[in-house]
Order: sequence, then C-alpha cells, then structure tokens
Amino acid sequence: MAEGELELREGETLEELKARMKPKKKGISADMLDTANSYDDKVTVVRMMVSQDSKRVSLVLKNLISRDLS
Repeated sequence: MAEGELELREGETLEELKARMKPKKKGISADMLDTANSYDDKVTVVRMMVSQDSKRVSLVLKNLISRDLS
C-alpha cells in the first residue's frame, strides 16, 4: 500500500472506516486549570473533565477526602 492509503478491513462498513479515520479527541489536562483565567473558566474545565471521565474524577475526590480525614 502506498503512503496515505487506507485498506477496508474484511466485513467493515464505510461508516466504520470513516469512524476509524476520525482523529481521536484530545484529553483534558490538569494544566488547563492553571491556565484558566477566571473562576468561571476553571469551573468549565472541571465540568469538561467530569463529562470526559467521571470515574477518574470521583476517585480523585475520594482520595482527597480520605487523605484529609486521616
């Protein structure tokens, strides 16, 4: 295959090929909290983090609370 060409896998539909070609979403990093200027910006970043990976956020909060109680 030449560079830049894609191969349709066996049993793969055109929609599945298109989905495979879409770029992956970039994760939201904690650095975004440091660069957020206002309180509202920081709240927006936290909301985006929760919507992206709520289990991870809840684990972080659980660890913070348990550390403070110890």
